[in-house]
Amino acid sequence: MDKFRFKPQPPETLKDQGPDVFAETQDRERAAKRDRYAIDKGLQRLRKQWKLSQTEMGKLMGVSLRTYRFYEQGERAVPSEAIKELLIMTGCDLEELFTGKPSVIAPEKAEALLQHYDRVQDALLSVHPSLTMVEVRKLSHVYVAVSDPEQPIDLDKVSNFYNAMFRDDDISHD
Repeated sequence: MDKFRFKPQPPETLKDQGPDVFAETQDRERAAKRDRYAIDKGLQRLRKQWKLSQTEMGKLMGVSLRTYRFYEQGERAVPSEAIKELLIMTGCDLEELFTGKPSVIAPEKAEALLQHYDRVQDALLSVHPSLTMVEVRKLSHVYVAVSDPEQPIDLDKVSNFYNAMFRDDDISHD
């Protein structure tokens, strides 16, 4: 006589456990993916990385402070037009915005980035000689984070950052 009364059964798959368990598991997996690709967290991450205020970030996206806060808190969906405006104004890394992980940069580009940073500082001082060195460093840091060191310095983009960071005029539309 056999030692066991029943043959060992292979473990059940999620589909074998029934439609409710399978659906719940899929919902949890989708929720985890949504969290991983949450643009509200990406906006906050980039804003803090660039050392910008919510007002400055809102200006770059062409929205009011109140609207930007809704985006960052996840209380309002970020329309594609606002993302497009941020991309146009800053040239930000969309992969980093959505995933939190920047596109990979080859190590040999480190020296080019440092030289680019110096060129950006020189360009800023030539265009805005009244800026303090703290302001120049802050603007340079943000511009270098979103620009390609192999491309010429885009003074319009630098001016966009300057206006968002140092001009006091408010955007009134929501």
